[in-house]
Amino acid sequence: MQTRAHNMDIPKNDFLVALCNNIKEGAAIIEKSTNIIVFCNEPWLNMFALKSGINMGPDYLLKMRKDKLSEAEMQHRTRIAEEKGLFTEQVEYKTHEGHSFW
Repeated sequence: MQTRAHNMDIPKNDFLVALCNNIKEGAAIIEKSTNIIVFCNEPWLNMFALKSGINMGPDYLLKMRKDKLSEAEMQHRTRIAEEKGLFTEQVEYKTHEGHSFW
């Protein structure tokens, strides 16, 4: 199942959409210019206990973290992502129902 949270031009991103839909893990594509999730697969929605990824962005993800980040911690992560082109870490999230997942 694909969920578009934005008017993303899917034909231009067929590879990413196909990749996300063909992995078992939750995956999302974040549009750099708007910083919002423009596509997420069904496992991603299931992890967060959501029906849709519409309007889901970094603010939502930050709010769902078990351990909240300071502004300095966010800036550090952003700097790494901009310098290296990506940033990865393991994060514990909580759904609206209170279930934890990594």
